[in-house]
Amino acid sequence: MGGRYQIEALLGQGGMSAVYRGTDPNLHRTVAIKLIHSHLTGDPEFLRRFEAEAAAVAQLRHSNIIQVYDFNHDDDVYYMVLEFVPGETLHARLRRAGDQGLPLEEALEITAGVADAVDYAHKRGLIHRDIKPANIMLSTQGQPILMDFGIAKILGGAQHTATGAVVGTASYISPEQVLGQRPTERSDIYSLGVTLFEMVAGRPPFEADSAMSLMMKHVNEMPPDCRTIKPAIPADVVAIIDRALAKAPAHRYASAALMAAALRDVAGRLRAGRMLESPATLIDEAPPVERPRTSAQPARPVAAPLPPKLETGTSADVAPAGRRGFPRWALVMLPIIAILCLALGASGGLALMTSLRTALVPATPTVSAATVAPTQPGETQLPPATEAQAPTSDTPPAAPTATAPAAATVPPNMLLLPAGAFQMGSAAGAADEQPVHAVKLDAFFIDTFEVTNARYQACLNDGGCTALRQNGSETRGAYFANPEFNEFPVVSPTWDQARAYCLWDGGKRLPTEAEWEYAATGGDGRRFPWGNDFDANLVPSSAPDTVAIGSFPGNASPFGPLDMAGNVLEWVADVYDSNFYAESPEVNPQGPGAGADRVLRGGSFGTTNGAVYTTTRRFHLAPNTSEVDVGFRCALAAP
Repeated sequence: MGGRYQIEALLGQGGMSAVYRGTDPNLHRTVAIKLIHSHLTGDPEFLRRFEAEAAAVAQLRHSNIIQVYDFNHDDDVYYMVLEFVPGETLHARLRRAGDQGLPLEEALEITAGVADAVDYAHKRGLIHRDIKPANIMLSTQGQPILMDFGIAKILGGAQHTATGAVVGTASYISPEQVLGQRPTERSDIYSLGVTLFEMVAGRPPFEADSAMSLMMKHVNEMPPDCRTIKPAIPADVVAIIDRALAKAPAHRYASAALMAAALRDVAGRLRAGRMLESPATLIDEAPPVERPRTSAQPARPVAAPLPPKLETGTSADVAPAGRRGFPRWALVMLPIIAILCLALGASGGLALMTSLRTALVPATPTVSAATVAPTQPGETQLPPATEAQAPTSDTPPAAPTATAPAAATVPPNMLLLPAGAFQMGSAAGAADEQPVHAVKLDAFFIDTFEVTNARYQACLNDGGCTALRQNGSETRGAYFANPEFNEFPVVSPTWDQARAYCLWDGGKRLPTEAEWEYAATGGDGRRFPWGNDFDANLVPSSAPDTVAIGSFPGNASPFGPLDMAGNVLEWVADVYDSNFYAESPEVNPQGPGAGADRVLRGGSFGTTNGAVYTTTRRFHLAPNTSEVDVGFRCALAAP
């Protein structure tokens, strides 16, 4: 072949090529030779893609990526010369394992190694597009080697992508590829998540008799929780799979490197016998560098790295992965996609796994403002009386003296917080929570609860608000307009939409960051609204989505507001500056004058990591961001 390579034995073949073991006599080494099928080499566009992509792939040098030594053609026979790796494919390994799947540590190590390879290629502008067990070789030492980088792009060029054709394998391809959208780095992360699911559960999430049936299952059915198949799978592993398999690419891991880090964190704790009982290892930020954000791919809230004080061995799950359903037009396209897929000879399909789990939110009664709020309109809310006592872990120090304005009329569903002074920030917190500094605030009102769907709908009907970008929530396709969720927090407003609502609702405004922290702590510096010890039962830690406002009466702060730890992150008025605390004014601070991001406070749902729910934790997002775990409450200056 090519006057140099000697072909010896057939190793395997597929729709694009046949692979042979061969010898390179010049370098005295065994090689793998991939011969492209002749029916493809008659297409000039295919040949152009082959040459361009093969040249790019040949530049990759990574221990977990198969090395491309050469590519060329002998008359009309096009071929690639590859590193020969003795061993077996992951597909063959899984077939040997059967329904038992792979040992957990082995599965985590394989996935982390492939994630390393994927991240290396992504940083060089290459997307695999077809990650699956058949494209992962396991050496005789068990090292995973990712094969066929760029082959999917060679087989299906840009013009095919534009018309909706699918290149890939039905069980592993990402939803956006099925819909004809251009694949991104996060498409590879999705496919890697499906592969991990199969390794730990012993089978892929969906099975069907035909590609079309499989596609419809992926679109219309929720995937099973791995633990319904293998109950012993740790929740931390399930959490990683959930994040990788989020429907929306923006809600998956921001990079394969972050996924690899989460995998190794779990593997390390597994070896040390320190596995947690619930997911607390989702890493969706790359400390300390924040990734660029675009309107097409909204970022998750980013906070500075936490010290290990809150939960040793865990990482903050800053923002649970969002999952939203596909538009109905996608269903109409599926038959067309299947026909195109068959015409191209590709086993097209969809590996659309939602990240929903089957666990339900514990049933808790919806608590109305009348039964929870300690005040009624016309009454004045004062801080609770405290007796001098030594502070304990459950009893924070007595709040500093606060002065309430006389005869203040409290607006409906709001609480009056008296003027007072407190210490803002945390010496044990992240860098942007320091230094602790004295703050004095004038009296103000704050909403008892987060703004609900029903209230935002009223504003929308009245012309005071604009339509939300998303009508679904984390797991619910119909959320905002569904009366069942009227008393749930509105989600996905931008900062400007939150501000517009507050203005409509009686001339209110968003609280400043200082006001929010004062309301959450009661002014006494406690780490959580209820005290200094984290209690996962006081927040929606096991909920896969939002819960009704006031569902956790025990999480009220001393001043009375509820849900300041959990349910949704809340926009506040301030511009974000990581160094602002060092120069913050003492009286009524309102944040820096300029900056790109706005601050969010409070935790959300779906994690038991106490770091997410502290009263001092700071998050930030671009003000035009719309996320399914972000809401708000309003404030108002007291007379």
